[in-house]
Amino acid sequence: MNKKSLRAAGLLSLCAVGAVMGMQMESVDKSIMKLSSDVEKVLPQDLQKYVASLEEQIVLSHDAITFLGLHPLVISGLEGDDNQRDFIVALKDDKLVIKFDYSEMQIWDVRTRKCMYSINSPSSSRGQLVVHNDTVVCGGANSTVEIWDMKTGERLREFTMQKVSNFEISSDKIALWAKGEASGLIKIFDIRTGQSLYDFDHKNLSSIALSGDKLISGSYDGSIKLWDMHTGKLIDELERTEQVLAVAITHDKLAIGSLDAITRLWSVKIGDIKTGESITLGGDNGHFGSIESITIKGDKILTKACGDPIRIWNIYTGELVLEFCSGFNLGEISKDYAIMSDVLSGATEIWDIHTRKLLRTSAESTNTYRHLAVQGDKVVIMPRVYRPTYIAKILPLVVDIKGTSEENPCRWIVKMADNVQLSFIQCAYEATSAGKDFIIDLPEKLGIIKKNETQEQVNGRIYFTFPEHVRAYLRNRLNIRRPANWSEKFSSVSNCLIQ
Repeated sequence: MNKKSLRAAGLLSLCAVGAVMGMQMESVDKSIMKLSSDVEKVLPQDLQKYVASLEEQIVLSHDAITFLGLHPLVISGLEGDDNQRDFIVALKDDKLVIKFDYSEMQIWDVRTRKCMYSINSPSSSRGQLVVHNDTVVCGGANSTVEIWDMKTGERLREFTMQKVSNFEISSDKIALWAKGEASGLIKIFDIRTGQSLYDFDHKNLSSIALSGDKLISGSYDGSIKLWDMHTGKLIDELERTEQVLAVAITHDKLAIGSLDAITRLWSVKIGDIKTGESITLGGDNGHFGSIESITIKGDKILTKACGDPIRIWNIYTGELVLEFCSGFNLGEISKDYAIMSDVLSGATEIWDIHTRKLLRTSAESTNTYRHLAVQGDKVVIMPRVYRPTYIAKILPLVVDIKGTSEENPCRWIVKMADNVQLSFIQCAYEATSAGKDFIIDLPEKLGIIKKNETQEQVNGRIYFTFPEHVRAYLRNRLNIRRPANWSEKFSSVSNCLIQ
């Protein structure tokens, strides 16, 4: 096997290693990274000597592509006015939605970092914000819930209910309800048409949850009811406790966070909908403070209780999977990952649920974070401080090469880059990881090769063989700099950012 074949095989092995380490990369073949025989398509012939000198170099390491793919993406310029004191966020695929208090709602494209729509929405940000299919559902704090088309920015419909404070969505239905209201009204609507379907009554509601056509409701008086949203009938009224604060449901399981009337201890019980059998999380030693929330994702359940650590359990066995220090007060589960955030210190940790290992930590020394939203393979955190201009930080959970090379720079690098370009990226990565600048000298004219060009000048020519969206991608992640001009040097500046 010749040198080029060995390199192609090595690159394929690199992608295989990436898949094992959690990089969700699709199957690849020898076309995934072009060999240096294709260099003349993107570089002048005069640089073939430079190409030949790269034959013995490592082209692109696993660490480099992981560094690029998992690098946080910062979206700045999220403008609010001076009177806006609060906001909520949601994430869906490559769209970021921000709802400012009693003001506008903005929909941003994460890839381009541009605002697609700015919508006048007077509902309060103290309500909820949910992305459902291709719509944004917001409201709940001022008796109105609005639905907007995410693609066009058009307002589709609204739902109203006196004193509505919360809503839940499942498939084609939305349930509006008010926490702690004596009347205990739950209104069910068809989310596609806006048609009112059923009214359920459960006094002193504390929590509801939906799954398919089933709805479970819990009350401060300790009662628990299971409803059929298809027929509008009560399926069952479960065993009463002293007080219920949180409920959750899947197609076959329900979870109830309640205070036991006899022991006066808080616990979370998991019940099987079909058999009626139940287990208590943690058994006799699984006591909690008052239950604040229960979240079910697949076979995992996340519980949060006052004064207790956030815990993740196996919903079928009751086994404790992960327990986090009490400093974390925001927690989410996404596929194989647990994301924990401390709104006071600004620390965010990403854990692998299966290996129970800490993968990454994102800590902010100046700005604390209070908003955490997780969807699919991305996490968004936003600042806790009040100010007119906000910053959103997007943390990828896996290396994303979905979409096309024209819209996804990481995919372009994996699919389209040749050996010279890959070696350029590798050298820039090594400089960046060592805390150094990778210097490129921007050529005056791309088509003219001068004799005895420096390495920095050669690097500059290679840099301009990348498409603009890939250059921007690399600039935002690597310490690629140009030498300072004479006026900048006069101001004691050595190397400069490339605009």
